[in-house]
Amino acid sequence: MGRNFRRNIQIHLKILPLLFFAFKFYNPSNRAAFCKASMAEFLKFR
Repeated sequence: MGRNFRRNIQIHLKILPLLFFAFKFYNPSNRAAFCKASMAEFLKFR
């Protein structure tokens, strides 16, 4: 798990800024759906 996990962390570090950027400009009413979608992405990567 160790090496794979470290690579996944690096991928997430690249993705997180994009998520925050999208989050900032995202419609607040859809924020919960967006959270679920990004969480699903996160779990998919793991």
